[in-house]
Amino acid sequence: MRLVSETGARARRSDPVESHRAADGTEDSVAASQWFVHSVLEVEGPQADFEIADYARRHDAPWSESRLRTARAELVEQGLVYATGEHHLTRSKYQAMVWAIRAVA
Repeated sequence: MRLVSETGARARRSDPVESHRAADGTEDSVAASQWFVHSVLEVEGPQADFEIADYARRHDAPWSESRLRTARAELVEQGLVYATGEHHLTRSKYQAMVWAIRAVA
């Protein structure tokens, strides 16, 4: 299972050292957030994005809700996660798509 985005962050030669350090650490962060989302769906079962974010907050995970949504979208692009067609209601009573891991054949 490959849990890294095909497009990694890169710094330009003219960028400051801090930019190069940030770019070097981005791929690890992307892989870790994808692994986290995949693990949540594997352990907890199908979840909506807001439920994944709630789980992350309860367990002091370091990623923002936005990063977790992006990680889930990257997993969808990689064919590891899919939309179930079901919806869960948010606290605001909006419908949110439920996501699940794709069984490996």
